[in-house]
Amino acid sequence: MRKTLTFTAVSAAVLAAALLSGANASAVEMQVLIGGQPARLSAWPHAPYLSVGSLNELREHYETIRPYLPDGPFVMENQWVVPLPGADFRLFPEDPEYIETFSPNGEYAALVKRHPAGPVFPRTSQHLRVMKTTGETLWEMEDGPWEVVATDDGHIVGQVEDIRAPIGVAVYDAAGACLCTRSPLFTERPRWSYAAELRVLSAPAMVLALGMEGVCALSVTGDVLWQYTVPDTDQRPQITWVDRDPLGRGLFAVIRYPRDVSVELLDPGTGQVTATLLSHQPIPFPESLSLMGTHAALRSWPTGLGLLDWRTGELVCHTNELEGQTPIPTDGPATASDSPPRFACALGAGLDLTVFDDNGKCVWWTMMTPEFTRLVISSAGSTLCALNTRGRVRDPDEPAEFLGAVLFHVEVSPSSGLRPRYRSGQ
Repeated sequence: MRKTLTFTAVSAAVLAAALLSGANASAVEMQVLIGGQPARLSAWPHAPYLSVGSLNELREHYETIRPYLPDGPFVMENQWVVPLPGADFRLFPEDPEYIETFSPNGEYAALVKRHPAGPVFPRTSQHLRVMKTTGETLWEMEDGPWEVVATDDGHIVGQVEDIRAPIGVAVYDAAGACLCTRSPLFTERPRWSYAAELRVLSAPAMVLALGMEGVCALSVTGDVLWQYTVPDTDQRPQITWVDRDPLGRGLFAVIRYPRDVSVELLDPGTGQVTATLLSHQPIPFPESLSLMGTHAALRSWPTGLGLLDWRTGELVCHTNELEGQTPIPTDGPATASDSPPRFACALGAGLDLTVFDDNGKCVWWTMMTPEFTRLVISSAGSTLCALNTRGRVRDPDEPAEFLGAVLFHVEVSPSSGLRPRYRSGQ
């Protein structure tokens, strides 16, 4: 009896083994560094042309690899790599007892040591230390805010609350003096006042407190600038992503509903909606933007993958099939290019790195072990970077540890997207 290997989430590892060990396969074996340690990498049918897996290799290839690295600081070999304006970075020691956050310009660091939070304890930190990333300690305090962010001029905004009360914030200047306390921060509805994330933006400088159903904008000195509330709250929406629009249209807010997704553009000065990019569209969720900001990669399960024109909000393509029949099991974020518009993702167990064109057709793919599941494609769609990271990139509670990256040339030809059909057994 002949057994067909079907490419699904369950059989991805089996298929990878078959491809890499099959009679017609010729995998490239490479010695690389991952997290500063030697490792063996296998790839087929395409091999990477560059590998970066140590601090020394990062220094050597930083200008090349920079566009593909995680947003903001990340940990490598027990050191924080803090990007600076321009093509440079600064190292800052990681302290496993503290949660470190950094100002957008990389000049300031805030270190929080938490104590356990229980039902009768206020959510305060055991110790807070504010430093310059050059090593100078500016000020410290005990029983400080539970979560903090640092602005480009050294102000600290921190969450201060009892776990039974709506969120509040305290603002400190660069010398540690408390400028003000705002509690409760949200004033319109209680549901989204209990969960918030603080984000710092530059030019103009502001701090955004992101709730489930609203956004509150603060000046760096703690003044409330505006509040935005998600419409249609009876549908239990959740704000999943707020950031500055790369095309210069203010801020954008991605709002996830149980069955669809919306994207609003907001005036950063007033919080008013200036345009609706998507309105309750039953499509996968925008997950990442192309490097120039013209397209967004879409991904969610079970609705598949897609490509969105970020300039107009028009759905370019959407697919939940591969080769017309096989469901797409995605693992790791999707990524999009600008021109030509393409999107890519890691399929299955992260072993199949696949690039699609703007019609949803596979135009390039390769297998690789070990797993590098976070992908970034270049603006021109001609380079694919696969990153090996550990930790959640945007979660301050867990450092984004960068273990390594490999770069592939994406050379599209009539045969580059064809997948061989492998059969094994009798």
